Parts: sequence; C-alpha cells; structure tokens
Amino acid sequence: MNIPSASHKKTNDKVFELLSSLISKKSKIVDLGAGRGHLSRRVHDFLTSKKFNSKNLLATDFDKKLFQANEVNFKQADFNKKLPFANSSFDIVYSIEVIEHLRCPYDFIDECYRILKPNGILIISTPNTLSLNSRLKFFITGFFEFYKPPSIKPENAGRLCGHIMPLHLAYFDYGLRKSGFGPMKLFCDKVQSKSKLLYYLLFPFLKFSHWRQMNSLESYDVDLYNETKHNLLNMNSYTALTSRSLLFTTKKI
Repeated sequence: MNIPSASHKKTNDKVFELLSSLISKKSKIVDLGAGRGHLSRRVHDFLTSKKFNSKNLLATDFDKKLFQANEVNFKQADFNKKLPFANSSFDIVYSIEVIEHLRCPYDFIDECYRILKPNGILIISTPNTLSLNSRLKFFITGFFEFYKPPSIKPENAGRLCGHIMPLHLAYFDYGLRKSGFGPMKLFCDKVQSKSKLLYYLLFPFLKFSHWRQMNSLESYDVDLYNETKHNLLNMNSYTALTSRSLLFTTKKI
C-alpha cells in the first residue's frame, strides 16, 4: 500500500537520495516527524533490499494513530520538548518539513545534536523563505510562500497555517553553529520557475547588492564578517534563491 506524503515528491526523492548515499550496514537512523510514514517506509524498504537490519530505523511523531508504516518501529515524541532518546543514539537524524511547525526550533536543533553520535549526520528540510518567489510574496502579502496567518487550533497544526517559524538560512546556520554542528551543505529539491526567472532578471542587482553587503559588513565588523562569510555566500547562491525548500545536511563535530 502506497502511503501518501504531506511533503512534496521532489523533496522526498532528494532526501531519500541523500539518505541512501549515507546509510551503511550498521547505521542507526531516526525519522523525526514521520507523519503517515511515507519516507520511513522507503528507507525501510531500502534497508531490506540491502539486507541491512531494518530494526535500525525508528520513526517518531506526536500521534501514533496517523502512522501507517506498521513494519517500522515507532516511538511517540513531542518535538517541542526533550526527545526521548539517550545521548549519541543515532548515526543519521532526518526531519522533513517539521521544524517550521515548532515553537522552539533552536532547542530542537540542540536535541538533534545531543542524540547524534560524533560525526553523525543531520538532514533537515523546511520551506525556503529566501527563495525569490517567497520574498516577492512576502513583499506583496506580508506572508512568505507556504505560510498563512498562524492558527492556534490543534486541528490546524499540520496545515500551512501551522507553519509558525519562518526562519531562513542565516538563522538555521546560527542554530547549527551554536549547537556545535559543522558547516551546512545546501541541496535543491525543486527549482521554482518563478524564482529562476527572477534570478536571471535581477542578476546584476543581486550581484551588486551582495558585493555591497559583504564590503559593508567587512568594514563595520571584520570579526562578524569572518564568522558569517560562508553563510552570506550561501544566502546569495543560486540554490538558496531558487530552491522550493531549504534542504541541508550537517555533521556533528
């Protein structure tokens, strides 16, 4: 039985591609925010096809009743609180389209760091508020793409109005560095046609604006410039400006 996914197909496909390249025979893996279990089942089937131990995969979410991949071990968890796992429990932690729903995203990143083993990998995807299409929507409506007026009703938690944390790349980079993670690596799940068009139309302006920002920051505070230079380069990359999702990996160091 095919399990429907709340995430975009291309997001799931890209995350699965990354996971399948990282998983080894002894990898301990946790899916934080498994939903109905679409991606958990795909990872389970991959482990089985490789003759790896499928019991090394654990799915988690706040409501077990929604989870349909019954062949995958499941543990209920509230991602706004401490995760119910010991320190250094997993080699790979992935969380797809979850962190934008959370009241405490930096605490969640701290928890991901805590439960990962040294050199463990974190994979996160979230709506990309830095895409040019999202920036244009914010300019016109006051809301980023994939964000609506936030609702406090529990039944709306999984909808776009349940997206309550519109952080962009710079703030995720801050959270990762603060927790102790290494540099993030960006990936694109789906190039947005509107963002791509805006990118080429605005290319000279974007490059000039980026050059001016970098020079201004270096003149203002060279230490801050050196600390955040890699992040500023990422922010103005083609991937950050055109990708539907902010999709990144990072390593616990």
